[in-house]
Amino acid sequence: MAILSGIVSAPIMMLTTTSNTSLLLATAVAVGAFQIHDLSRAVRASQLQWTRILIGDVVLHVSRTLVLGIMAIIGNLDATMALLIYTGASIASPIITRFPLRIVCDFESLREVIVNSWLFGRWLLMETVVSSLSTQIYVLFTSGFLGPAAAGVLGALQQIINVINVIQIGIHDYLLPNVRSALNHGNYDRWVRWNIYGVSAMVFATVAIVIPLVLYEENIVSLIYSDAISGHRKVLLYLATAAVLGAINCAWTIAYRTSGMPEAGVIAKVASALVTTTVGVMLVRDFGLIGAAIGVLLTQIIWLLIFLYLTLMRHSLSRGNIKHLLRKIA
Repeated sequence: MAILSGIVSAPIMMLTTTSNTSLLLATAVAVGAFQIHDLSRAVRASQLQWTRILIGDVVLHVSRTLVLGIMAIIGNLDATMALLIYTGASIASPIITRFPLRIVCDFESLREVIVNSWLFGRWLLMETVVSSLSTQIYVLFTSGFLGPAAAGVLGALQQIINVINVIQIGIHDYLLPNVRSALNHGNYDRWVRWNIYGVSAMVFATVAIVIPLVLYEENIVSLIYSDAISGHRKVLLYLATAAVLGAINCAWTIAYRTSGMPEAGVIAKVASALVTTTVGVMLVRDFGLIGAAIGVLLTQIIWLLIFLYLTLMRHSLSRGNIKHLLRKIA
């Protein structure tokens, strides 16, 4: 699939852009190489081989940064060269960590995995599509109502809050296989404990980061950007609150995905998308920058309410329901 994605992406890009052929081919190869690296991480995570994942990531980032720096110093760095360096680092990482690349060439096994994974993966695809579309629509309306300058301020503040993504993704990647492993062994109580650990870690880490960001908003914004866009602590506070609720929702998503109910995420994303593209847009129109930040927060609130309804009213995560679902999957 990784190689195929590169092969397919090249002619598509050639038809839709006027860039040179070497850059297009380099981009296609880089896409495929990165997917191979991502595959190695996914397999290692399913085997709980965290040390190999860490080594692979260190190899990827250090080798890529080092070679990019060298090429920049000697004056031979351009877009095509940068993509080729990225490709080399992406391939070097799984090789050094001794990932069996023959897995990529075992087409019969891959076909079976693809067919089985699609039953689950289609929900993740729909969730991603809905989330991406609603986000882009919201950004367009925000820019239209506020103008480029105010929309830029919102984007800058959101980027500051997004520093938590690195921590949340790390916690997510560590929790997911461990939480699922508990159900694989039929231990529902252990699964519940892992989910509690997950939401606690997510929330604690997020709160620990966003509090100083809000308290020292002017200093941080002035340091990273400029004094011209500082002084929006209330906007940052709404975005920070949304980030905390997002951490809870992320942990809840793990619970639903590991219990064989990925469609819960789609339901939550569709509901929040509808609110974002209607109520959220009206908030932007009527209240400006503050309204835009409240719209971001409202998205997470709707997402959270859907999960609460499914869990408390529909008993979706009850012991009996999960065991029934797991028997159907098996």
